[in-house]
Amino acid sequence: MNYRQLSSQDEELIAAALEVIARGHREGCHQVGAAVRAGSGTIYAGVHMESPGVDVCAEWVALGMAASAGEREFTCVVAVSGPAPDGRVMSPCGVCRELLYFYGPDMEVIVPHEAGPRKVRVSELLPIPYADDHPAP
Repeated sequence: MNYRQLSSQDEELIAAALEVIARGHREGCHQVGAAVRAGSGTIYAGVHMESPGVDVCAEWVALGMAASAGEREFTCVVAVSGPAPDGRVMSPCGVCRELLYFYGPDMEVIVPHEAGPRKVRVSELLPIPYADDHPAP
């Protein structure tokens, strides 16, 4: 895996994810925050949604916010667990990896690393995606 150092823009993305989960944290309902940077440079953030029968990842919510605003290109995404200041960067689940690849096969993902958060391409996290069989939106 080709881990790359974070830029100041990446740190800004982490801060946006921490901010959204700090505002929206609710144990058992909203425990993960995510932020995605669109090709325009705008950051969209969202919290994970949960109920007894449904679980919608924060990455989906953030990506949906961006798509709803008309964005079609995405450059980087991050998810964090728990509210700031104790929030920590987490890896996307397998379903999120599929969704992120489908909407941005060249997108970078900020992931945890023993030396602190790093970024990788989503294609490195999902080397043989199901999405390759379907045209991108």
